[in-house]
Amino acid sequence: SETRAVMTEDPAKELEILYERYVGRNFVNKARREQVMVDAIKRQLRDNKLQQFYKQYTFTEDYRKIQFPLVWQAEGRHSIIKPLTLDQNDPGKLVEHADEWKRKIQWLLERNRIRQDELMIPIEPPASDNDELKDAYRVAERDLQELGVDLVPFTDTPRIVEFARQP
Repeated sequence: SETRAVMTEDPAKELEILYERYVGRNFVNKARREQVMVDAIKRQLRDNKLQQFYKQYTFTEDYRKIQFPLVWQAEGRHSIIKPLTLDQNDPGKLVEHADEWKRKIQWLLERNRIRQDELMIPIEPPASDNDELKDAYRVAERDLQELGVDLVPFTDTPRIVEFARQP
């Protein structure tokens, strides 16, 4: 990771958020990690007075239910933030998790339920330095980029907040 500076009015709160993102993840069950990511983004939305706009929403069609944790609906448009952790212990599971979400998103895009510019995926790489996991992450990231949606590092709070401001 590259070193970055952060400007904030509340350094203690920012430190807490960064601690959760980088250190706290070691203590969280992998199955719950995406919820922790959602909660961290919700705090950023709250700090930027955007939390009232983003709600959980489920797209339903043809017996499919595709749920997103953070959706702003306004005037027929959506602004969707779907955090995705690829911090898995098994390279196959990492790729499968990315593929599952790629299929869901592709299905929505093909049916014009959402547009590419309406979705941002904050993505979290594996915490491990294992070469197979790193390679699997690159494969999964490449596959997700084929969707043409905004794929950003989960740690890029300024870009996430900037996207969240634009319904």
